[in-house]
Amino acid sequence: MADLVVQNEAQAQLLKDTLCSKLTVDEFRLFSAICEHTGLNPVTRQIYAIKRGDKVTYQTSIDGYRAIAQRTGLYIGQKIFWCGKDGAWLDVWTGDEDPHAAKCLVYKKGSAEPFESVCLVKSFRVSSNQLWKTMCEHMIGIRAEAHALRKAFPEAMAGVYTKEEMDNPAQQAMSVRDNLQAKPAHATELLGPPVYIGTLEQKKMLNSIFIAMDIDPDSRADLAERLKEMRVACDMEVLKATVRDLVLM
Repeated sequence: MADLVVQNEAQAQLLKDTLCSKLTVDEFRLFSAICEHTGLNPVTRQIYAIKRGDKVTYQTSIDGYRAIAQRTGLYIGQKIFWCGKDGAWLDVWTGDEDPHAAKCLVYKKGSAEPFESVCLVKSFRVSSNQLWKTMCEHMIGIRAEAHALRKAFPEAMAGVYTKEEMDNPAQQAMSVRDNLQAKPAHATELLGPPVYIGTLEQKKMLNSIFIAMDIDPDSRADLAERLKEMRVACDMEVLKATVRDLVLM
């Protein structure tokens, strides 16, 4: 794994016992290889190993994709467009109604033409995610950008997906940070103190974050459960940033 993540066997074992406690030895080795290949850091939550049943997927955010593309030295930039049902592409969406689709063009050194991806809102909308109701143009833009980046840099992004790509009503991603087993006493040296959403004060803090971020009531219980044993500092700003990452991831 990249030197900034794990520098010795003790740290590797700590990572295995905490953030990756649900992975088998072979799954953890593969995860380590993917982290090294992409340069993404699991300790700072740039990449996650998500295990449900016997299936493991390796997920990042759109920022992780951008970081991977930048590290190739070939990424020039991208442009995103939106259109309504009329099919007229615009570089900014100001309509009162949701866009019909988004298109992303990714530019790569050495390629005569940009790599293009078009995503229809009706094909990707997640009805349970409040952001699709309030920021549809942003969410469909992320989808289009992620697909275009994968087209442009297939080898660099092999085996890693964004939550938006994996998300569907039948199988929602579940982080390996959830329901962590007993951890070594020194784990906080690497990961920070745990947060337990159990006291009345903490519940009020989290509820205020949900209200401020306009999180759908149907999604709050699931987010609270996922946050319950995540090893992040019990701080308003940290919790707010973590909730935002979980929603956008």
